[in-house]
Amino acid sequence: MAPDSGGCFRSHFKRSGGDDPTVCGAGRAEATGLSPANIAFLVDVTDVMSSISSSVLGFRSAADIGFKLGIDVLTGGPLPLDYIRGLGPDIIRIGGRIVQGLAEDPDLFEVASLLVRFAHRHGFFALGADCETSPQLGCMRSIGMDYIQGPLIAPYADLPEHSIARLV
Repeated sequence: MAPDSGGCFRSHFKRSGGDDPTVCGAGRAEATGLSPANIAFLVDVTDVMSSISSSVLGFRSAADIGFKLGIDVLTGGPLPLDYIRGLGPDIIRIGGRIVQGLAEDPDLFEVASLLVRFAHRHGFFALGADCETSPQLGCMRSIGMDYIQGPLIAPYADLPEHSIARLV
C-alpha cells in the first residue's frame, strides 16, 4: 500500500498475556508503512460491551496514537433483537434513557422508532414507559407507540395495571 492510502484492522481491548492492543496496533501501522491517521482501529461491539472500562481506555489510547476509531456492529453472534424475536413477547417496554431524551435527542427518537417498527413487524405491542412530559407523549404518538406508562398518566404509586393507557 502507498503511504497515502488507508486500511483498517480489527482488535479488541481485552488484555491477554499483557499485550496492549493499542501498542500492537501501532506496531501494525509501522509494519505497513501507514500513518495511524490512515488506519481505522475497529473493535467488535460485543467486546466493547463486555469490557466497557478497558474499551474506553483503549479507545482513548488509540486516539492518542492517531488512529481513526471504529466499532464493528456486524457481529457473528446473535443481536439483542434476535433474543426478543425468539422469545415472542406480547409487549416490548421502551423506557428509561430512550424515553427521557425522546423529544430532545434525534438519535434516541430514531432508536425508539426502530424498536416500535420492530415490535409491530413481529406482532408485539410497544409500551412507552417513564413518560413524564407532553413532548414525550407527542413523540410516542408520532412513532406509533401502542401503550404509555408513567407519571404523565398516573403516579408511580398506583398499581401498574392502572397506570397504563392505550394510545389511539
